Amino acid sequence: MSPLPKIIAIGCVDADGIAGTQGVHASWEELGVKAPGNGRTYRELSGKSDDTFRRLNGTTRALVLAGEACGIRTRLAPEVCSETALVVETAHGCLEVDLKFARTLDQGIAHAAIFPYTLQSTCLGDLALRHGLRGPTLSLSIEPGGEGEALREAERLFAAGDVRYAVVGCVDVFEETLHGSLPAMRAVVCLLAAEDEPLDPVAEWPIAAEEPFKALSKACRSLSQSEKG
Repeated sequence: MSPLPKIIAIGCVDADGIAGTQGVHASWEELGVKAPGNGRTYRELSGKSDDTFRRLNGTTRALVLAGEACGIRTRLAPEVCSETALVVETAHGCLEVDLKFARTLDQGIAHAAIFPYTLQSTCLGDLALRHGLRGPTLSLSIEPGGEGEALREAERLFAAGDVRYAVVGCVDVFEETLHGSLPAMRAVVCLLAAEDEPLDPVAEWPIAAEEPFKALSKACRSLSQSEKG
């Protein structure tokens, strides 16, 4: 059995705020905005201006912010990023954007600004462009009980020797009630490295967890509070 990759950083965005194992920890109240942020949030988190952030839909904003909180840029050299895989799972996908776009068609006006986000992989592209991730890129749709498939797929990529690093996560942002479920608001991004890379892990691989990304998010918040404190 191949050794599991190491989790070397985690970032998360949810209804409470933003956290990361590099010391990021802020509530939406502290940031003075509603989840998942506005055009200024990316600059406040990364220290960099990004005029494109304000045009992103909610799902993409959450994923991009989780990636910043994860600290991808500080943990990986640019030449490594060019070979780093990106694997993200989602339960709702781009359904909310699809519904919004369909409503504009009912009004006889196609909303061009949101059209690109009617494809779920678009949010992965936005994250990849910001960090120069050019390895295998996979967007996975999961059903109830399939949580953690992105981690399992990444594990297979490492076991096959296809990658040395991977950015793996989950994202679901849905502001409306869906089939009686509460509105979704979560993005978790973790950075993985091959077991023999000389980097220290920040959390154990969530093998026994029923909901692996929930376990990683909990670990992320605990670590980010201790780093900030």
